[in-house]
Amino acid sequence: MQILNLIIADTDELYAENLASFLSLYSHQKFQVSCFTKLSGLIEFLSGDDRKVDILLISNDLFTDSIRLDNVNTVIILAKGRINGKVNGFHSINKYQNADIIANEITAVFSEGDKPNILPVHGKKRTKVIAVYSPVGGSGKTCISVSLSIQSVRRGMTVLYLNLENVQTTSLFFNTSSERSLSDLLYHIKDTGSKLHLKIERARCIDTETRLHYFIPPDRLTELDEIAPDEIKGFIKEIRAMGQYDLVFLDMSSCFNMFNIALMEACDEIFFVGLEDSVSRLKAGLVLDEIKLLSERSGYILSDKITFILNKLRGDITIDSSEDRFKNSIRLPFCEDIASVVSADNLSNMANSFCKSIGLLLEEKILRGFEDEYPTV
Repeated sequence: MQILNLIIADTDELYAENLASFLSLYSHQKFQVSCFTKLSGLIEFLSGDDRKVDILLISNDLFTDSIRLDNVNTVIILAKGRINGKVNGFHSINKYQNADIIANEITAVFSEGDKPNILPVHGKKRTKVIAVYSPVGGSGKTCISVSLSIQSVRRGMTVLYLNLENVQTTSLFFNTSSERSLSDLLYHIKDTGSKLHLKIERARCIDTETRLHYFIPPDRLTELDEIAPDEIKGFIKEIRAMGQYDLVFLDMSSCFNMFNIALMEACDEIFFVGLEDSVSRLKAGLVLDEIKLLSERSGYILSDKITFILNKLRGDITIDSSEDRFKNSIRLPFCEDIASVVSADNLSNMANSFCKSIGLLLEEKILRGFEDEYPTV
């Protein structure tokens, strides 16, 4: 990936140094950062004929016509708030927002500029996509997805949690106050020429506590219904092709429709979650029978990807039916703490039995193939 020479220029020394430290630490593969808080130092630095600056991120009160810009590819104004239109003829971004969002907007402005120096956002990670699905409401599918995602990040992996339910609970776990949401992407999914990978990078959020990547839910509950199966497959393909993530966890809705079938096709593994009661087992059986028919009649290859998970087990449960497809499943215990308070903290607390079991699931079913890069713990 191209490393961009980025200058941050702001008279607020604490702000400039903190932003520079963040970008150097968390975006070191993208930016090489220099910081200036005095106009004289900035002018002197840019006056050299051998200077090449990809991006000058400068506060409005420090910007002046005396600054030499002929060796600067892109100028972005750091504004005190969101401004409609350009400032001094240049794009602006709000300086008072999450540093992750600032990094995304810097990338977007540079990449979508008129100059030919275009930023590639593609990395070299061999992304593995895991779908977490259940035909049963209340199965704990989202808790499993979030816990797997957080524990994967703790092992040093770069992880995207992608909730594709119509009615999402993302706000229970992560900050959802950003101005951008999954809605900003859904429009561009339909446009094959819209530089979708840049839109993905700009819209995604990073949790400050866990460093997990995620999207804020769409603005309308029905927006995902407007996306065609081929379009959602293309979206997953684009995320995979970016090479930015080790793992992507798809938190799917409980519907069994062509949209979800397309997601299952696009993934590497399917964690099929059930409960111990008869209703859950009946619904699971109906869906699995349909998957078998799809395989026989239409060539869908889904069954080989499935790992069965029985969740919320109390005590030593024995499945009597020899035909029950969950009899050899991975079993996750009921956790009173999580049942009482669903939060990211509880879903990452290795003191409870559920998170310990999730850790074993992660090592047994997901981390294989990543041993050299991320040893099991």
